[in-house]
Amino acid sequence: MKTSRIVIYNDGRGMSDALSEVERFGADQGLNYKEALRLRLLAEEMMRMVRSMMGRFRGSFWAEGTEREAELYLEARARADYEPQRQLPAFPGRGENLMPRGFMGRVRGIFEAFIISTDAAGLSLREYEGMITSGDFNGFMYDRMWTMSRFKNGTGESISGSGRAGWNGDEPGNSIVERMADEVLVGMHSDIVQVVIKKTF
Repeated sequence: MKTSRIVIYNDGRGMSDALSEVERFGADQGLNYKEALRLRLLAEEMMRMVRSMMGRFRGSFWAEGTEREAELYLEARARADYEPQRQLPAFPGRGENLMPRGFMGRVRGIFEAFIISTDAAGLSLREYEGMITSGDFNGFMYDRMWTMSRFKNGTGESISGSGRAGWNGDEPGNSIVERMADEVLVGMHSDIVQVVIKKTF
């Protein structure tokens, strides 16, 4: 099953419609109350990430899956004219209060960096050397790809922990996706950039 694509903006337009689609999707998939709530929480975190985007943002959201598997998609096109509203430092330690915080802040930073194809999103892709590769995910080939599982395997620790793996993890609800999702992907194919959250119930 696949839901309709919902156009969403970082000013909030379309987000309530997207969450309603997720609720309908959960019901059609036969999820129980707790399972449906978990799926909605994952979608809400994705919407929260969009709200934190730094430039004017327009993307599309949908959910798809079969039986007990669900995937949430956020998609946008790479844009040469995408300009953040504020310039963020490329490296930790320089104006740290402006850096993306927590796990979804990290995902957002990579997503934005892919969209503008530079480090101007405030998160240096050099920090992820060896963790951004090309590859296949669910039968789709990405030219550039970052995954939560590869990131965890590369660091040997929780993403919201200390050390190279993460920030201090102080954004509200920052660990919901890390705790609940089975996989998170940020990928780019040609000029299409996607975030995918996968959950098996």
